[in-house]
Amino acid sequence: MKTMFLDSKVLVVGLLTLPLILSAGCFSSDLERRRDEIMGSDRGKALFEKGLSLTINSRKDTYKKGEPITIDYRITNITNILTRPGDINVYGELFQEGYLVSFDFRKVTGARSEPYASPKVDVKPDENIAAYSYYAKLPPGYFFGRPVVINSRPLDVGIYEMTARYSNVQKECLLSPDLAPDQIRLLQGENDNAAFVKLWLGNLKSNTIVFELKK
Repeated sequence: MKTMFLDSKVLVVGLLTLPLILSAGCFSSDLERRRDEIMGSDRGKALFEKGLSLTINSRKDTYKKGEPITIDYRITNITNILTRPGDINVYGELFQEGYLVSFDFRKVTGARSEPYASPKVDVKPDENIAAYSYYAKLPPGYFFGRPVVINSRPLDVGIYEMTARYSNVQKECLLSPDLAPDQIRLLQGENDNAAFVKLWLGNLKSNTIVFELKK
C-alpha cells in the first residue's frame, strides 16, 4: 500500500529560515531550525486515511512555564482532492483529550525528560449510547476541530516536538443524542438503521509541530 501525505500548511507567511551570517552575528534560533527541518520533511505533513486528514497547530511558538499550551486540531474531509467526493460522519471528541484524540510530545533539547502522552479515557459508548452520540457530518473540503489546552506546569523548559492521533472503533451512534427510546423504536420500525448513523472507522496521525517552553 502506497503511503500518502498531505501538507499541513498551505501558506507560510514570511521566511521560516534565516541565513547563518557569521560576519553579521545573525543566527537562526534552535526552535526555527528544528521547525524548518520538520517542515522540509515528511514529518511536517499529515498522513491521510480513507478520505480524512488530521492536522495540528500550536497557538504560539513559545510559552512560559506554567502557561497553558493551546493546540488546535482539525479533522478534514479531503475526498474532494483525493478520490470521489463524499460526505463522512466523524465521531466527535467529548473530552479534552484521551478518548478519540490524543497527543504525544517529547523534549528534544537539553536533559531529556519523560515523554508526554494524553491520559487514557476509558468509556464504553455501547453501554450508554445516547450520552456518546455526537458526530460531525463533513462534506468534502469541510473540517471540524477545537482547541485543546495542556497544562505546562509539570514540564521542563526546552523545545518539544508534538504529534497527535485520532482513533475511532465505534461503528455507529444515534442520529441525535436527544432521541427518546420510543422515537428510536419508531424509527427502527420503519428502517432498522434509521435511528443510527455509520461512523468513519480508523486511525489518523497528524503532522509534527514544535514549540518551546521557557522560564
